[in-house]
Amino acid sequence: MLSWSFAACDKQCWCLTGTQCPEKAGIGQERACRGDRHGPATGGRQVLVVLYKEWFRVSSQKESQADTVRLYLRHVGLTTPTLLPYVVNLTDGNGNMALHYSVSHSNFPVVKLLLDTGLCETDNVNKAGYTPVMLAALTAAESADDLEVAQQLLKLGDVNARSRQAGQTALMLAVSHGRVAMVKLLLGCGADVNAQDREGSTALMCASEHGHTHIAQLLLETGRCDISLTDKVNCHAVKPMPACLSAHVESPQLFISARCNCLINFIQLSASSEQLIICCL
Repeated sequence: MLSWSFAACDKQCWCLTGTQCPEKAGIGQERACRGDRHGPATGGRQVLVVLYKEWFRVSSQKESQADTVRLYLRHVGLTTPTLLPYVVNLTDGNGNMALHYSVSHSNFPVVKLLLDTGLCETDNVNKAGYTPVMLAALTAAESADDLEVAQQLLKLGDVNARSRQAGQTALMLAVSHGRVAMVKLLLGCGADVNAQDREGSTALMCASEHGHTHIAQLLLETGRCDISLTDKVNCHAVKPMPACLSAHVESPQLFISARCNCLINFIQLSASSEQLIICCL
C-alpha cells in the first residue's frame, strides 16, 4: 500500500506530507482553503485524487482484505479524523461506494468493517439505481458469519427502498434470483411482501413467475401476502382453481398461478400447519 499521511494547515487546506500546500503553490487562499459538506477543501485536488484511487484500490476489489482496509481507516482516523466520513462514503464515477463493491463481491469481512465505523450511508443509490441493501439481496450469503453481517446491513438500511429503473425492492430481487437465505433475512427485517414494482408485480408474483416454489411458500407462510393484488395487466399471483380440477382432490384450498401456470395446492394437515405442493400443469 502506498505510504501516505495527511497534514492540515491552519486554514483547513489538506495536503500530502511532502507535497506543497495548495495555498503556497499559488492557488488563491479562498479557493485553497474553502471546504463544504461534500468533503475537504477543493484546493487539495491532487490529494483527493490520490486518496480516491488508493481507497478504491484497497477497499473495493474482490480480493480486498479487511485487515488492510482496517489499517487504512485507522491511519486516516488518527491523522485527520474529519476526513473519515468522507473517505468511507467516497463514490466513484458510477456512484458506487466501497460498501456497494464489497457487498457485490460478497466480501462480508470488509462489509462488516465498513458498517462498524458507524459512518456508512447505507441508503446511498448508485447510478444504476441500487442501494447496498438491494445488492445484498442478490448475494449468495450462506455461512452464519456472512448472514449475520448481511442482517446488520439490512437493519441499518431501508429494506423497502425501490430501485430507480423498475421500482423493485430488495425482497423482489432476492425472490427473483432464488436467494432463499436473503428472503428469510429480509422478511425478518420487515420487508413489505405486498410492495409492487412499476409493473405492479409483488414478491409473490416474482416467485411464481420464476418458479421458485419454496420461496412462494415462505412468502405465503408469513400470513401477510395480499393475493388479491393485481399487476398492470390485471394478473394475480394466484387465482381460484377451476371447479373441474378441484373436484379431483379432497377438501384442499386450491389456487392456480396466473403468472406461470403452476398449480398451488394447500392441503390442510392440521389447524396450525399447511403443506404446499406445486406442480406444473
